[in-house]
Amino acid sequence: MPLYESKKFAENTIAVDEACRAALTIGSEAVLQTILDRVARRDDPRRPLRVACDGWYGLDWPAILERLGQKAADAGLTLDVRPVAGIFKSREAIADYTRAFTETADPGFGVVNTDGHIADLMDAAKVAALRADLDTIPVEQRPAEAKVGYGYFLYQTESTDSGRTWSAPVRLSLWGHPPYLLRLKSGNILLVYGYRRPPWEIRAVLSRDEGRTWDMTTLRTVHTFDPGSYDMGYPVATQLADGSIVCAFYGYSTADVGEKMPHGIFVSVFDEAWMVMQKNRK
Repeated sequence: MPLYESKKFAENTIAVDEACRAALTIGSEAVLQTILDRVARRDDPRRPLRVACDGWYGLDWPAILERLGQKAADAGLTLDVRPVAGIFKSREAIADYTRAFTETADPGFGVVNTDGHIADLMDAAKVAALRADLDTIPVEQRPAEAKVGYGYFLYQTESTDSGRTWSAPVRLSLWGHPPYLLRLKSGNILLVYGYRRPPWEIRAVLSRDEGRTWDMTTLRTVHTFDPGSYDMGYPVATQLADGSIVCAFYGYSTADVGEKMPHGIFVSVFDEAWMVMQKNRK
């Protein structure tokens, strides 16, 4: 028989104001319809939308997903389910991890793991495989700008309240991904990114107005992969005391990509003066 210090602890209720109550969707059919309505209203219907569903393990998930698939088909939407239970570590590994917090002098409550993250319980290799699977979109389903090479135009969104809210994304004229931003000693902002289609490059450009606009006259090719492939990029950069900029990125030295093909980390060194020159842009 459990004992509690007060009636409040025994009831274990959470007060919810009316605004929160009004925002809740209750009932399986209503929840599934809300999910599909949100998918149908996405900003760009050409792009796939990923929806993560979470809930109690005791639910009949196969039946729920089957019903969601039926409703999606009725609405003319394509649903592709990716179960994620398999990305977690084994029960034994999770038990070893949690033992320090559950086998305590107070077995009823244990100890709160204040430094823990859900990723601690996941298998890194399986997470990477799932991420690659989700990132692989059939060519026919991609927007026009993403049908050649691997990527799309960069989009920019801004926050003026320390990240609490963000402006609507605006598409830039810069094609490629992923980006990396660095404020230079001059106060200008450097953007480096992978151009993951021919001619397979790492590119850099400057903003002189806090990122509001990008000076295309400063657009430079930092490195060209020749031969090249789509699997490259993810640049990072730092500026040294002498003003030189060191930019590191990964890629392959062959047109073929794969675990056994020659690949590694590449480094290019340049400076801001080179970027503002009107000649020798590469």
